[in-house]
Amino acid sequence: MVSHSVLKKLIASACVSAMLVTAFPVAGAVNYEQNSTKAAITVASTASSAAKITPNGAIFGVGEKYKLKPSFGTGGKQTWSTSNSNVIRVSSDGTIECRKPGKAVICCRAANGTRAKAEFTVKPAPKSMKLDATAVTLGVGETHDFGSTLNAGAGSYQRHYYTSNASGASITMAGGLVTAKKAGTYTITCKAYNGVKATAKVTVKNAPTSVTLSQTSTSLEIGKAVTLTSKLSSGSYSGSYTVSSSNSNVASASLVSGNKVLVTAKKAGSTVITFKTYNGKTAKCTVTVKTNSVALNISATSTSILKGNHSYIKATTSPSASVTYSSSNTSVAKVSSNGIVTGVGAGTATITVAAGSTKKTCKITVSSYSSDTYVPYSTYTLNNGKTVYLKSTGSSFSSSDTSVCTVNSNGFVTAKKQGVAIITANYYGSKRTCAITVVGSEPVRFSYSSPNSASKNQKVELIAITDKQRTAVKFNIKIGNTTKSVAATKKSLDSSGNRYIWKGYYTFNSAGEYPVTAYSMYNNNGKYSTCEGGKSTVFVTNVTSAKTTSYSQRRPSNEILALNSSYEGFLSSVTDDPLVYDTPTVGYGYVVRNGDAFYNNMSQEEAFAFMVKTMNDSVYSSAVNNFMTSNNIKFNQQQFDALVMLVYNLGPGVLNDSDVSGILKNCWHNGVRDMNYVNKKALQSELIQWHHAGGCVWGLLYRRIDELEVFCYGDYVRDGSDNNYGMTYRWNCY
Repeated sequence: MVSHSVLKKLIASACVSAMLVTAFPVAGAVNYEQNSTKAAITVASTASSAAKITPNGAIFGVGEKYKLKPSFGTGGKQTWSTSNSNVIRVSSDGTIECRKPGKAVICCRAANGTRAKAEFTVKPAPKSMKLDATAVTLGVGETHDFGSTLNAGAGSYQRHYYTSNASGASITMAGGLVTAKKAGTYTITCKAYNGVKATAKVTVKNAPTSVTLSQTSTSLEIGKAVTLTSKLSSGSYSGSYTVSSSNSNVASASLVSGNKVLVTAKKAGSTVITFKTYNGKTAKCTVTVKTNSVALNISATSTSILKGNHSYIKATTSPSASVTYSSSNTSVAKVSSNGIVTGVGAGTATITVAAGSTKKTCKITVSSYSSDTYVPYSTYTLNNGKTVYLKSTGSSFSSSDTSVCTVNSNGFVTAKKQGVAIITANYYGSKRTCAITVVGSEPVRFSYSSPNSASKNQKVELIAITDKQRTAVKFNIKIGNTTKSVAATKKSLDSSGNRYIWKGYYTFNSAGEYPVTAYSMYNNNGKYSTCEGGKSTVFVTNVTSAKTTSYSQRRPSNEILALNSSYEGFLSSVTDDPLVYDTPTVGYGYVVRNGDAFYNNMSQEEAFAFMVKTMNDSVYSSAVNNFMTSNNIKFNQQQFDALVMLVYNLGPGVLNDSDVSGILKNCWHNGVRDMNYVNKKALQSELIQWHHAGGCVWGLLYRRIDELEVFCYGDYVRDGSDNNYGMTYRWNCY
């Protein structure tokens, strides 16, 4: 169906109108509508570069006839032809007859050689027709533009609109455009070339002589809304209205339910709402917007803190409203936008809390005494569900609001819900505080890929772990200058039953390191978000053999990750290492340092993901890669794996030990260093000694044996206690 704007231009053709009146003699005006585009094709010719046939691209129905018109006029001799006379036949005067469904190109050539052509489509004749409305009400002077649709697959270029009664010009039509002239009821008919038709009822009522609104003035508070109802003069009708606000920054106005106005207050001030009918009748309402009346409460009206320490003024409002804070003396105390007060210098200051026009104050007294007690942060923002370690030796700890976050005797602070809490470390009266702001949970807790070191053309699992409020996950992979998005197609519960494990899959055909970002959707809200925990990389290696040495950088294999996790052992919650004093450990051997934020009470799957990320992104893999690169040593996967596992347990410093470093670097072969030619006996003799922690520890001894078995023989089985390769060590190591 053609647009009505095209239609109105086309109906102006006198020759076409005359044809339609002859074909369909009815009472009242006779008009038609075409269901094609108005564009005509332009072709090159010997006489003109702009010759065209109207209407190019039109869709006709079988049996339809239509006289075409070339742009160079109908005078003079013309030759017409068709590319497919079985579909469309064309006569010598340009009249086409549509014979069967299909496409055909019609050409016209003038006596001077100018040519034009257009392609037409023929579809089956229509069997039914619908108008876009079956009943319409208008006020005198209003218009409605009818449109028509045929049954699926049918075609009809010519569609004729007419009215049942046009006497006295009570209603006029131009194609499907109806203009109401006089009150009454009329039937509109649209008829296709083969007689198929559809009708609609048009009821015309008098134009409004006046309009009123239910209120001529009203007052609103910011954020509030009111609905104004319009009323027309008796017996009149207006199908369309407009509404405006003289100051939309103060209050906006929009039409609802056709003839009502929704006014929403935005800021203090005054505005005039104007409601207008189609024929220009108006009604106005003056709206005055006032600052909200808010009930405000604060958690304290006075408090004392030490210089450098903090207090929190919690504000609650009814109804909910934005709150601002200010300090009367920032050289004594400053206050953040969320109510955290910091002692700056000795003296007193007044903190003012405001919500709208309502204000409350809190007197702050700051002591010049500065505590010697240490905590790693003065303020800290913590995601809900995470833990941060605030170590302060010898101190006791407390939280100002345990519903927001708790703290245990060792200084591990765990976020419980969004809000602010002041954590205090107290060492015999010497106090230091940390203001903790708890924000929402992270969109992604952990992410990684498997295999950790993939081969080219190998399917890679992209893995993300989230809380159970996430309803979808996708992975964005950076490949050169493009980003590939991969949806997670598998979801399962982890072993704790409290988190979801999501997996997507992708195959990489080139070696390299590809950044991957995991995004999650919260409760089907349609928005994806990510965080630091959602970032990882996929590593694809060029090396196909675990035994082949090269200078290529590497990542730990899945086999060494499994062996390392077996030796480290799983700790769901942070626990002091029994072998090393004051070394809290969580997951698979992660040592928590002062100031670290981490997930406590992890599932095994989370702990494994944490270990993978730690091995890849912390110093462990880079320490081994850098040692090999800086010393120009060729090495293979099993040698790399063994040394990474060793470094994960002992720290990167083991590679700088003169004995260890000397043995590893003394691997010359044909003028190059190649780790395949290291003195294995010397290496075994040296590394196997690194099993003491306040005495011989058999578990560490067996670990050293297994690491050496990986290095020397590619044996990843945990069986160091069997010493299958007969490595020598002292039995009386105690």
